[in-house]
Amino acid sequence: MKGVLDVCRIAKVGKDTYYKSFEKADFCELYRGQSLSIIRRSIAPIVNAMVKEAKRGSAQHQKMSLEMIGEYSEQHVVTTETYAERIKRLRGQSSK
Repeated sequence: MKGVLDVCRIAKVGKDTYYKSFEKADFCELYRGQSLSIIRRSIAPIVNAMVKEAKRGSAQHQKMSLEMIGEYSEQHVVTTETYAERIKRLRGQSSK
């Protein structure tokens, strides 16, 4: 992966020009498109490495693999109660 100085040297621009370019919507759109293209080309090796680790027994990689194919998602149960409900519940517990 190239750093900012490497990119500036290749593009023959200074760091100020590089950073000011990000203030322009067209440049940001182009930059994002190029970045996504690079990521898409790297997906296969990343997925292969993840599957390899999952097969070796890594629970984290197994979970991630299942999440990617939609076979697993964490579910959380959230309960709420108003202050009045809590007081009522606590009073009911203390009278027992």
